Amino acid sequence: LSACKTASAGSKPNADHTGVALCPAGRFSVGGATLCAECAVGKYSSSDGAVGCTAASTCGAGRYIKIPSTSTTDTECEDCAVGRASAGGLNTCGECTGEGEYSDETGLSACKTASAGSKPNADHTGVALCPAGRFSVGGATLCAECAVGKYSSSDGAVGCTAASTCGAGRYTKTPST
Repeated sequence: LSACKTASAGSKPNADHTGVALCPAGRFSVGGATLCAECAVGKYSSSDGAVGCTAASTCGAGRYIKIPSTSTTDTECEDCAVGRASAGGLNTCGECTGEGEYSDETGLSACKTASAGSKPNADHTGVALCPAGRFSVGGATLCAECAVGKYSSSDGAVGCTAASTCGAGRYTKTPST
């Protein structure tokens, strides 16, 4: 009889203990074990004969988990679409539909905020200038209407101007709105 041998790292004794078999993908051995251990949740080994498991990727800012990792595959990440954003590590990207929010490019880690004189467009994928007669100081989903006696004559106004008043005995043909 020959001396017994120890299974090396990445392998285990075969069924009749006459040789060794490589640990299959998703399992590993550091050597000397009868069975190959399964990779823990969040770790994987994609090839046979693994001596350990690799930590699965985490999806960073501006990305989301498209397909979670398994014991044999790494996490598959994808960029957030226009109109969405993510700080990372999530299964989905959040919609940029909060007050004044929008996202006009893929892969954003946070929603953008509409600047003064503008508001998010209807699907929150960009901005539109406030039309004449309305204004925005920024961060708003809707443009506010100028108060009676005030006006804004151009698109993109950040405020309204007081209408001029006519002196005694004078009038204006077009009242301000």
